[in-house]
Amino acid sequence: MSIAVRLLTSLIVLFGCCVLGACGGPTPHENFNAAYDAQTKGDYVTALRLYRPLAQQGNDSAQFNLGRMYANGQGVTQDYAEAVSWYRKAAEQGNAFAQFDLGLLYEKGRGGGAELR
Repeated sequence: MSIAVRLLTSLIVLFGCCVLGACGGPTPHENFNAAYDAQTKGDYVTALRLYRPLAQQGNDSAQFNLGRMYANGQGVTQDYAEAVSWYRKAAEQGNAFAQFDLGLLYEKGRGGGAELR
């Protein structure tokens, strides 16, 4: 087989893999679902590993769930300031759950927030 034919064949296979999703790995949606499943099963190491890149890329649900893990000390040392940081990022995107939990932390004076009493 000539080099040109092999190259063309390789490109066709590569294109087919990527179109079908076989080359790109799991989608962000699949990673989020896997992280959520791990979190609900108590596998916090896996949940953190999967949530963190999604949260850093701006996924508000992943940001909210990271905030909750820090607020509750799930797989990490409980850290209200870190929880507030993640909740705030999600809340600024309109995540109502993050807005609510952020308000609760502020009301309790946790995470560097002033009490609202």
